[in-house]
Amino acid sequence: MNNSNKTTGSIDMSKFRRALFVVNVGSVAGGGALTMQLIEDNAANLSGATNLAGSNVSMTGFNTANRLVSFEVRAGQMTKRYLGLKVTETGSQNVNVCVIGFGAEAVEKPGNANNAASVNTQNVVS
Repeated sequence: MNNSNKTTGSIDMSKFRRALFVVNVGSVAGGGALTMQLIEDNAANLSGATNLAGSNVSMTGFNTANRLVSFEVRAGQMTKRYLGLKVTETGSQNVNVCVIGFGAEAVEKPGNANNAASVNTQNVVS
């Protein structure tokens, strides 16, 4: 990323009791920095998303290379149905970053029945 932002796909929190976002930050060019913000919306595409209220819902000025950051949310902490994470590079430098979001503690089992269409395979041990 370089002076831009990206938003994850949404997690339908009516289907899961908990969500976890793992942010893997790779190389950070001098002056590069990330802002990460949990967002929620009533639309699955997060088109009208607002910042999630509460403590530890964001991180600003993150500039350490080769580190992981995680955000964990319970469904009861939200006021809207869908959850996402918005990542913004604010230092006008190149930052390599990958974000993966997981729904956990599925309301209906198995949870992989509620995966987004972008999930190719999720193996469930039986």
